[in-house]
Amino acid sequence: MPYRTGCTQLTVLLLSWHLIQGQQENDLKLVPLDLDQQSAGRLEIYHNGTWGTICDDTFDNNAATVVCHQLGYTGSVFTPHGGSYYGPGGGVIWLDDFSCTGSEARLTDCLLKPWAVTSCNHNNDAGVDCDPDMDTDIPVQIIGGPSGLMGRVEIQHQGQWGTVCDDEWDDKDAAVVCRQKGFSNVYAVPLTNSYFTNGSGVPNQPIWLDDVRCTGSEAGLGACGHKPWGSSKCHNTENAGVICLPMPSSGIGLKIRLSDGLDQYEGRVELQVYGLWGTVCDDSFDTREASVVCRMLGYTSGSVLGGGMYAAGSGPIWLDDIVCNGTEASVDNCTHHPWGVNDCSHKEDVAVKCHPKQNTTVQVRLAGKTPEGRVEVLQGNVWGTVCDNHWDSADAAVVCRMLKLPFGNAVPISKAGYGQGTGPVVLGNVDCVGTEADLGLCKFPGWTVNQCNHSHDAGVICQSATANMTAVRLNGGAKMSEGRVEVLYNSTWGTVCDDNFGGNEAAVICRSLGYNASGSVAVSQAAYGPGTGPVWLGDLQCRGTETNLNQCGHRGWGRSNCRHNEDASVMCSHGSTTGDKVTVRLVGGDVSSEGRVEVHYNGSWGTVCDDSWSNMDAQVVCRMLGLPADWAMARIKSFFGQGRLSTLLDDVKCDGSELSLGECPHSPWGVNNCNHGEDAGVVCLAAASNVTARLVNGTSTSNGRVEVFFNNTWGTVCDDRFGNKEAGVVCHMLGFERLGSIAIGNAHFGQGSGGVLLDNVMCVGTEDNIAQCLSNGWYITHCQHKDDVSVLCSEDVPKLRLAEGPNKFQGRLEMEVAGTWGTICDDNFSYTAAAVVCRQMGLPL
Repeated sequence: MPYRTGCTQLTVLLLSWHLIQGQQENDLKLVPLDLDQQSAGRLEIYHNGTWGTICDDTFDNNAATVVCHQLGYTGSVFTPHGGSYYGPGGGVIWLDDFSCTGSEARLTDCLLKPWAVTSCNHNNDAGVDCDPDMDTDIPVQIIGGPSGLMGRVEIQHQGQWGTVCDDEWDDKDAAVVCRQKGFSNVYAVPLTNSYFTNGSGVPNQPIWLDDVRCTGSEAGLGACGHKPWGSSKCHNTENAGVICLPMPSSGIGLKIRLSDGLDQYEGRVELQVYGLWGTVCDDSFDTREASVVCRMLGYTSGSVLGGGMYAAGSGPIWLDDIVCNGTEASVDNCTHHPWGVNDCSHKEDVAVKCHPKQNTTVQVRLAGKTPEGRVEVLQGNVWGTVCDNHWDSADAAVVCRMLKLPFGNAVPISKAGYGQGTGPVVLGNVDCVGTEADLGLCKFPGWTVNQCNHSHDAGVICQSATANMTAVRLNGGAKMSEGRVEVLYNSTWGTVCDDNFGGNEAAVICRSLGYNASGSVAVSQAAYGPGTGPVWLGDLQCRGTETNLNQCGHRGWGRSNCRHNEDASVMCSHGSTTGDKVTVRLVGGDVSSEGRVEVHYNGSWGTVCDDSWSNMDAQVVCRMLGLPADWAMARIKSFFGQGRLSTLLDDVKCDGSELSLGECPHSPWGVNNCNHGEDAGVVCLAAASNVTARLVNGTSTSNGRVEVFFNNTWGTVCDDRFGNKEAGVVCHMLGFERLGSIAIGNAHFGQGSGGVLLDNVMCVGTEDNIAQCLSNGWYITHCQHKDDVSVLCSEDVPKLRLAEGPNKFQGRLEMEVAGTWGTICDDNFSYTAAAVVCRQMGLPL
């Protein structure tokens, strides 16, 4: 009896303790992963004095509704989760295999198995979100694309922007993003594999969401089903993106083409959908699908080209898992995922080879004196000509090869260079790769499909790669590197017409004369005076990579329609060996080491326009004046006041190594599109050792509001134009790595005080100090402290440095571990590894 009394007393004590704790039989609770969202978590039930979990078998929307109503939540939209979505529990699994109607008052009112009878483990623990609309208004942005309609999807959580993993990412998810950003009447295209960063992703940015599953009707991405915030096994190469593509009134507008093939019958399959070209994934793609593609292109049938032969396209991957029976008139009639929904990369782009309806062999001849002449083609027993639209050296090479003539330097001739033919113009817009064995294998719209007349008859000059070079000279210039272009033909010097004469042609001429092709400038309208003799060449067509004019297309020797008032000229760049004789001075500064740049050339002083004006240009100016140049800073927009002299220089593009502005590429002297509101200036500095930085009001030493110390004063920096490159420079100043640095605007870490010292900061990313970057100048700003910029520096990336090299771009690679610097063994150290190092250090590859 005493034993029974003791048991009763113990039971009363335990019951009293449970009542005090507020726990009652069959109570429910949610165990959240995110403490900021108590309305979602792993579901647990209190039974027999113990909390336990519930198996997700048959745990559906009805069960979730009963659970959430029992917990006091109102509404009708609740989200059940299985697979220990909110993490596995421990202890006993109390319930399994129940059936609810959704109207029950408590979960235990549903049909249940006996308590603790289950075949589940804790990987099957059920969870529920009782307030899925809680995250509806969480901010979403589309960033990193060419416009606000397309880019990487980022979502803000706990005050920080992060990415979305592309697992399960589809058109419904994309539609929610587009709608949340206010875009209507658009087709939402989901993009995967970090499409907008070329597959590299955004280093060190958190991946906030994974396994997003929207129905498409949600008001915001946060309201869709997804893994708990920050719970992801994805890599940054799996960032999700979106294109919110405006819907044209004409509908889908499906078009098809083959790209990058050796001839018009084969290549990578590309589709145009809603006006945007993209590719097709090779999953499930076989001869049946290939035949449909080829039939759309007007051919009889086709086959798949394996091995990724023409892979690595661009744009959206429009189709995946397409299944045709082979008789469809269009791929749109086949079964496939929604447009743009796929789990592929461009390495899986499919290519096909189509079989034409007819024999593709054509017969060609040259009307002229072999090995050159007007091209004529036999079609339907009638000889006709070829239109010169898009006629280039690749097309000419195919013709010469067909005629068994030299083709290594085949030259295309345009505008009836060998006289006008007769009969029909049978071919136009011919597009050859150059490797075709027959002109009929090249791409063209169709026989006699063109709008040409015989004034555009195409011709060729068949010559080998070792053909004699065309002699070129420059005449009439103030120095050897500039002047009127003259060429030697038939032992007579003549000029070149400026029709269609541009940078590519100038580059070839300068290269053939031994000058650096970079920075070559084409000048028209007999700028160096009219020449004499014949105008030998007109309508030159160079790609810019040729080594001599004999490789460029033209309208035939001596067949120009120009006069000498249209003689073409060039200005060639000498690189760093010599250049224009230029003197510089600084005007309008408070001290002699700063001011508006003025140049003296050909007897006159004038100003310099700030188009393309950079710190590297400023270094050259300071070096010319014998002033400190290492930290020279460019100033734009008439920072030192507007000049009154003529603007003599524009589009100056120095690399910083030149000894004079005259050695830098630039527009012709006196040629510009500027006014004096764009006068360039410089500040010459040896170093900015007095400019330091600090991070204020952050959560650690690696983040916070950016403040800089200048002129014995601490101040803030405006967030205008301040991006991750600029953040990398600040982090580098503070001893962190550049890689992974993130800029945050709008006074994220609170508003500062004092002056806003810098605005419109623009860095290359390799600078050692923010003072070396372009900016408006100290204290020149329109910003307020609500625009103060902040940065997040990476603490996880190991510090690297290049030791004992001739400059900061090369040297022995060293790494800091636990406060000690050491070297790295070269075993398996490859170009790929070197690229990672350079990227991590913010240096050019």
